[in-house]
Amino acid sequence: MAAAERPDLAALTIAHEQPPAAAVTVEHVLLFDFEGTCDASDAGLSRLQQCALHEIIEFPALWLDAHTGAVRGTFHEYVRPTEGADGDGAARPLSTFCTNLTGITQEQVDSASPLAEVVSRFLQWVASCGLTEALADGSALLIAHGGWDLGDQLPIEAARKQLALPAWLGSRTYS
Repeated sequence: MAAAERPDLAALTIAHEQPPAAAVTVEHVLLFDFEGTCDASDAGLSRLQQCALHEIIEFPALWLDAHTGAVRGTFHEYVRPTEGADGDGAARPLSTFCTNLTGITQEQVDSASPLAEVVSRFLQWVASCGLTEALADGSALLIAHGGWDLGDQLPIEAARKQLALPAWLGSRTYS
């Protein structure tokens, strides 16, 4: 899409659930598209049942200027799964189905950090970009590739792992 044809993301507004009641102009957009562990046998499970079984294995974010659509920054890390299939303490290996679907290999996740460390580095990156206040006041918009990323998997997995998330990341409804 040519630059002239891009929608002006800054024209979007979001209303706060609490005062101030006035709409906030969106200045920044953070795009997410997590990947998670998965298996072909998951087909019969609901999305929430799958979230209870799986873990995030890729944590990417793209920061865009809402006025121009220009990329302002990127964050990308693979995440090492830490939960065992039978509670034995050993993390489940990635299934062949998962590697074929996501392109992520066992070697990539084996050399990665656990989710708590990746989220900590992501929050440091957000702060270094000067986005913390914008995310808190709503002038930065979070967009994910579907409700699974930020609406289901991250909050469910974070709660399971007793990982605290900032309100702007863990308390909104996404779809």
